[in-house]
Amino acid sequence: MQHLSGPGALKGIIIPKWKEKRIGDRQFDFSVDFGTTNTFVAYTDDPNHYSMPKPFDIDTNELQMVMFQQIPPVEGGQAVTSSFWRESNTRELVKMTVSNEFIPPIFLPGEPGSIFNMPFRTAIFQKKNISSFNLFGDLNVHFGYQKTEIDETTNDYQEIVANLKWNISSLKDLGSKYRVEKFIEELCMLFKYKVLLNNGNPKLTKLNWFIPQSLSEASIGLYEEIWKEKVLKFLKAESVPKRVYESEAPYYFLERTGRIENNEAVLSIDIGGGSTDAMLFVNKIPRLGTSFNFAGNILWSNGYNQLENDAKDNGFYQKIKDLLKEVVERDQFLGKSMKNYQNKSTDEIMNFWLANNDKTKITDYLKDPDFKIVYLVHFCSIIYHMAQLLKTNNYQEPTCLIFSGNGSKYIDFIANEQTLGKITAFIFSKVFTKEIKQPQVILPLENRKEATSYGGIFKKQELDFKSKSYLGTTADFEKANRIITYNDVENNIIEIKPSIRQNIINMLDILQSLNDVVNFKSQLNIDFNIASVRKFIENQLDSNFDKGYGIRKEKISYDENVSDSLFFYPLIGVIFDLGRLTNEKLSEFTPTTTKYALEPSGNDVFDIQALSNEPVFNSIFEISVPVNNPNEGTFSLIADEALYKRAYTSREFVLEPVCELVNFPQGIKINIKQHNTGRLRKDGNKWIVTEKLKIEFI
Repeated sequence: MQHLSGPGALKGIIIPKWKEKRIGDRQFDFSVDFGTTNTFVAYTDDPNHYSMPKPFDIDTNELQMVMFQQIPPVEGGQAVTSSFWRESNTRELVKMTVSNEFIPPIFLPGEPGSIFNMPFRTAIFQKKNISSFNLFGDLNVHFGYQKTEIDETTNDYQEIVANLKWNISSLKDLGSKYRVEKFIEELCMLFKYKVLLNNGNPKLTKLNWFIPQSLSEASIGLYEEIWKEKVLKFLKAESVPKRVYESEAPYYFLERTGRIENNEAVLSIDIGGGSTDAMLFVNKIPRLGTSFNFAGNILWSNGYNQLENDAKDNGFYQKIKDLLKEVVERDQFLGKSMKNYQNKSTDEIMNFWLANNDKTKITDYLKDPDFKIVYLVHFCSIIYHMAQLLKTNNYQEPTCLIFSGNGSKYIDFIANEQTLGKITAFIFSKVFTKEIKQPQVILPLENRKEATSYGGIFKKQELDFKSKSYLGTTADFEKANRIITYNDVENNIIEIKPSIRQNIINMLDILQSLNDVVNFKSQLNIDFNIASVRKFIENQLDSNFDKGYGIRKEKISYDENVSDSLFFYPLIGVIFDLGRLTNEKLSEFTPTTTKYALEPSGNDVFDIQALSNEPVFNSIFEISVPVNNPNEGTFSLIADEALYKRAYTSREFVLEPVCELVNFPQGIKINIKQHNTGRLRKDGNKWIVTEKLKIEFI
């Protein structure tokens, strides 16, 4: 310590007064769900597992990082965490530095107003152009990522790296393995001191970690090696870290808490950010598992556009950014943070908004009916694929389905558990070609990653199961059992591609007929014409398959075993396309009959008897009626400049009754831009306007 300015110059050394602790005899179990987007850590000090595990925490009586100054007492309504940022002219700097570069001084998950929560983002804060990977010197876990401001003055020499999980064996970024290694190392250090400060014995510590079934064998080997090394180094634990599959853990949690009504055949589906993992339990024993790269982040990404940080075409992002513009500008933290997110991918931005839902209220916008068709297709694709996998491997239909993982939260926006059970039963009945009893559907009330982490602690024994990938072709594809490696895929791609296309069309048949069982409009609030949506999807399948397969080939060796399903290659692009779908675009895929009108019959009304089947010289409006839905229609102006002038001249009778008019022209030349198509509903012998045609004069 040195202070040389002024008359009170000081020199000296600060020597920490360490808290002495003896090794106790308590056992602690830790459970780490290291996810693509978020990480969740749970623990228990109950060796018999009779009590509920808890999210990892650091309370005021077990501080692992101590500030030089005494922490002021918490005042009314203040978060305990915020008391660590002393009121001074350097308050924000201290807050940013500690939040970005240190371990949390205190970690109280669920505390309102705290920047440290569970789960926390899977992200590293590191030097730019990093060449060495020393923990705390060069990089550290960024516990406050997306919840605290970033010091813009450090952008030239420091950066945040997310999406660590799947790049561990990347040859393009050799630092990927070291980032994962240091992330795990820092967690193990926190576990060690948690145990010591609470009269535990590190040697008695048990730890389990989670992994998806679709991760490559090389990556699984690296994770296993890292966990064993770090647990042994820091905890000296006598038990080897236990590997648990992401899809099996929620079952153990829900079975232990008595939530499952019928254990005969339970299908656990864990939807994360990057992958979906599934496991079938038959009479409480895991029998069949699978994994595929079709999960939550696909909803927020840009399909197969590989310029991830530049692409901003995602439909959810495009619609919501305008709705949030005022909120972001009004809130200092959101406004500053968004400047740093301009060069981030749309899924990172969406996850930032979700992480700060208390400010953005983004989940309210995600309930928009326009998005529901995207959620439904995503959900039905997973259910259909699982139904085929179970039938092909001679297993029965499920009596219960569990959905876990933060990526599964979109399912809540589709319908309640009862309706989801009805949808699931319908799809399984079509695949199994028999009547299926409606299964129980469980959407855990707890944090979805919480169910996974807690379940890992409740797992009692290692039981073997078969992990299989279903190629995604039609059930009658003769070569399916002979496709073992990606070399087999490449040699048979000419036959595989049309079979996968046909299989998706078969699924679309089921989706279209589902409307007769669960009415899309009245029960799900989906306003799109499902027959038109089906044609739209069919139109996108071939090009999206080619894009998906082309990208996949760059990431694998041909002699590797096939570890994912080709069924989802076209659907990843389809989900992106659906997110941007408008009624105007959909009209291109809708068979219609067309009528013509000279003018409205009154305010918001067209008289059906006044319409003609062919345009006449003074026709102004074109009315389109879907063949499969004759009670709804759309209307627009016939594209003709001379007609525009005539319509404008008689606008009081022609345009104003059914149109929203913007920017009246000043000159003689009339040019019109139609922003939408007006919408109509049939009522007896009249067409009633339900949405006006918006016209701008330009």
